[in-house]
Amino acid sequence: MSNKSLLLIICLFVFVRTSYAQKRPTIDRSKPKTENKVNISTQKKTTKKKKTSKVSNHSYFNISPQSASFDSDGGTQQFTISSSSPWDIYIGTYSWGHLSKNGNTLTLKVDKNNGSTSREDFFEIKSGSKTIRVNYFQSQGASLSVSTDNLSFDASGGSQTITISSSDTWRIGTNTYSWGHLEKDGNRLTVRVDANTEINSRNDYFTIKSGNIEKRVNISQSGQTTTSSKSAVIKSVTVSNNAVVNGKYGLSVHVSFDIYGMKDTEGRVSCYFSDNYGNMLVNTNAYYGTDGSPSQVAAGYVFKPKYEETSFSDVQVVIPYDELHISGTYSRTLKVNVIIWDYEKSIPVVLSQKNEISFTCSPKY
Repeated sequence: MSNKSLLLIICLFVFVRTSYAQKRPTIDRSKPKTENKVNISTQKKTTKKKKTSKVSNHSYFNISPQSASFDSDGGTQQFTISSSSPWDIYIGTYSWGHLSKNGNTLTLKVDKNNGSTSREDFFEIKSGSKTIRVNYFQSQGASLSVSTDNLSFDASGGSQTITISSSDTWRIGTNTYSWGHLEKDGNRLTVRVDANTEINSRNDYFTIKSGNIEKRVNISQSGQTTTSSKSAVIKSVTVSNNAVVNGKYGLSVHVSFDIYGMKDTEGRVSCYFSDNYGNMLVNTNAYYGTDGSPSQVAAGYVFKPKYEETSFSDVQVVIPYDELHISGTYSRTLKVNVIIWDYEKSIPVVLSQKNEISFTCSPKY
């Protein structure tokens, strides 16, 4: 073999070996073989944690608003419920509260509070194992009280005053019969009763109202306890203006009456004055007024018949204008009650009476 052929064989051998070395994969042995497995395991755990987090974020249960307040008149309040699961009313209300459910809306209706104290209650709703409590409050209703609920008068009548306490405005509900008269002044109410000319006692009542609260006050009056053959009949009553009374201008009440069995016995004609609505004119001094407080404007005339049967054609009972305790000089309508009394006994006896006689008063000073 020539040298040239030998050289050709050596070059071919080197070429083939070099080509085989380039096709074989290179392995990095500086890293552990288990590194890829650890990375795969870590990626799987991370994926599981993300799935758990998404489920937790979708669980919710709440209500808005979380409490409620009502005044004494009551009313309604709506609540909105947000829940990821079905919900229902778990604990209901007292009888003065009412719940109704409509979709995700819960309505609470509260009745009017007529009591004198405030009140509170709660209800609960439930979804799964979760509950929500809602408290609600209602302010007190109107309160009303009177200083007494029974008034007693003797046969001669008179007046008494009671005191009314109320958390709100009050008014007279049921009024009295015609022989009773009510006069309101602030938180005070004056009850005036006419004389009872009958032997039998009599009873009446009136009511005071504030809101839906009503208080009843009973009135009782005894009858005449003295039996006698004495009697009187009032025939007419008229009133004139501009009478002169102790140097002053005033009213003159002219009374015509017949009287029986009163020979040499002292009697009295009394006149009691009120406004056009029947409210008594209040006396503010020691003159021309009844006993007691408040004192009603009144005037009288004392007589003593000379005969068993006597007719008085014109007894004049006078009173100055300034003793009526009215303001202004304009004409107005007033009323007068006239009573004839027998004063022989320690307890006066009514012999005759005429009530609420209207007349025109034209003051002149």
